[in-house]
Amino acid sequence: MGIEERLRATDLRVQYANTLNDVDQEINQFKSFLAQKPAGIILVNAEYYDGLAMLMDAAAFPVAHVADLSQPPETLLVGMSHHVAATAATRFLLSKGYKRIGFIGGISDIRSRRSRAGHEEAMRQAGLGNPSLMHGVDGSTSIGLGRRLFTELLERMPDLDAILAQNDDLALGALIECNERGIKVPDDFGICGFNDLEFAQFTSPSLTTVHVPRHDLGRRAADMLLRAIREEPPEEQRVDLGFSIIERGSTRSMPKQ
Repeated sequence: MGIEERLRATDLRVQYANTLNDVDQEINQFKSFLAQKPAGIILVNAEYYDGLAMLMDAAAFPVAHVADLSQPPETLLVGMSHHVAATAATRFLLSKGYKRIGFIGGISDIRSRRSRAGHEEAMRQAGLGNPSLMHGVDGSTSIGLGRRLFTELLERMPDLDAILAQNDDLALGALIECNERGIKVPDDFGICGFNDLEFAQFTSPSLTTVHVPRHDLGRRAADMLLRAIREEPPEEQRVDLGFSIIERGSTRSMPKQ
């Protein structure tokens, strides 16, 4: 929506392709667009830049990027650091008094791997690091997967007192599972999601989450691309739009033990 909003008043039109984090699909779809001679391309969360480098070098049009800031593009990039955001979210949970904080998510894409590493770093620095607190699978995430991952993690770590989920879908799955099991959130257990999707404020209890400015990421990337197409100098070559932690009803300050 952010991309379309910025380009709506121009004579440019948007065509989409979803590669589902598949490296071969990224290359094939880029080649397909390359053959169509577009005005420009926006790559969103590309997984394998090594495979795209030669194609981008051969392109006779600009390429803008929405990506984690750890990724290679040095120009026309808008993004945030998932490692920094997950570290901050874990430290937020620690500040509330939670100690056995799990992480559930995928393992197939750069964002989930960076988030997982950020969580691990925060827990290790707090002297609470434990590989058993991490649980993820390869593939797409969903509410149902959130229920499953949370269940499996809880069976492995029955003294778990909070989780950081890679996204709000997984967090909602964990919340539903807590309700089914009679685990009181936030009285007995804390949940923090990621992305701040619209439904996060309407769950019961509402979800504490990491707000990611998704609309602005798209809008700024489209603006960068449009300037490059028009051969106008960019305002910035790399933009960190950051994040914020939105505290809602799924977390609270735990009693000191």
